[in-house]
Amino acid sequence: MHSKVWAWIALDRAARSGRALRMARQKVATWESTRDEIAAEVRERGFSAELGSYVRSYGSSHSTARFCCYR
Repeated sequence: MHSKVWAWIALDRAARSGRALRMARQKVATWESTRDEIAAEVRERGFSAELGSYVRSYGSSHSTARFCCYR
C-alpha cells in the first residue's frame, strides 16, 4: 500500500504543477483521474474501521501510522 500512496502523492503534485504551468488539459485530467482512482482505492481497501487506522497492506489486520494524514 505504501507504493499506492506515493503514486497518489506524485500524481497529485503532477496535476497541480500541470495546472500551474498551463499544460494540456487532457494530460492534467488524466493525472487527476488516475490520482482520484488510487485515492479511492486506498481509502476503501486500506483503511480499517475496526482498527480506526490505515493498514500495512490490503486485507491486513496490522495498522500503520504512516498514512494518518491521508484519510
